[in-house]
Amino acid sequence: MGQIIISGILLGGIYAIVSYGLTLIFGVIRVINFAHGSLLMVGMFMAYYLSKGMNLNIYLMMLIVVPLMFILGVLIQKYLLSKVINEPDMQLFVTFGLLLLFENVMLAVTKGEFFSLDMNMGTIPIGSLVLDWGRLINLVAAIVLAILLLLFLNHTKIGWAIRAVSQNRYAAGIIGLRVERLYILAFGLGSACIGIAAVLLTPIYTIFPHVGFNFVIVSFAVVILGGLGSIPGALAGGMIIGLLESLSGYLIAPELNQIVWYLLFLLVLFFRPAGLFGIAGSEEGGVK
Repeated sequence: MGQIIISGILLGGIYAIVSYGLTLIFGVIRVINFAHGSLLMVGMFMAYYLSKGMNLNIYLMMLIVVPLMFILGVLIQKYLLSKVINEPDMQLFVTFGLLLLFENVMLAVTKGEFFSLDMNMGTIPIGSLVLDWGRLINLVAAIVLAILLLLFLNHTKIGWAIRAVSQNRYAAGIIGLRVERLYILAFGLGSACIGIAAVLLTPIYTIFPHVGFNFVIVSFAVVILGGLGSIPGALAGGMIIGLLESLSGYLIAPELNQIVWYLLFLLVLFFRPAGLFGIAGSEEGGVK
């Protein structure tokens, strides 16, 4: 049971770090980003090809992938989403179109093949328990990134401006904040967070053009479960879903391990749309 709980916590770290970009973008711009999974896939392929081509450690690729993903996010917001900022329905079509574009481009490039770094990172024995190095690094990174995002949002002038825009963009514009530029910055930061997750997941998962689909549904569940726009909520939501998936797979049946958290997700969505850790009405608010 101890090993099952540890595996659940490590899995929760993966789910949490994948969800930060989604919750940041939604919390500020109020865009439901259907392209989230495909952006993660693009970042994973970037990390893979760069690591192979430069023959360097995969984690060093964060120095390249994260800025590239930031630029990609800036371009998406500036030239696509900014054109439909007041049309929520069109935003859904734009992000869904991006999903199809990225996946089909990568299908054409890779011919649908599967890729893996085949890294043997080893394990850490703790008594009768075993910790996987790759997943442990991911968990530590998830906690550190959550802390850094909170410090940035709560203790810097740009962070205060982003929070102000997320809470009321019209009032923020009246007091002189450049709303469009802050939206571009927020989408760029959210995409950079996706880039961090992509590099961390590349040594752990097999990469293929539809790999993002494996994470996009659980990312939405984590964000809604923890509280829309809440960074600590995303971390807590990821841990809850990771533990539920591991425990239910062990106690009930492996093929039913996702049903339990799906049911919890639906119950929270029905009875508490603000999320387990959100304040009532926060689904209409901003990042926290």
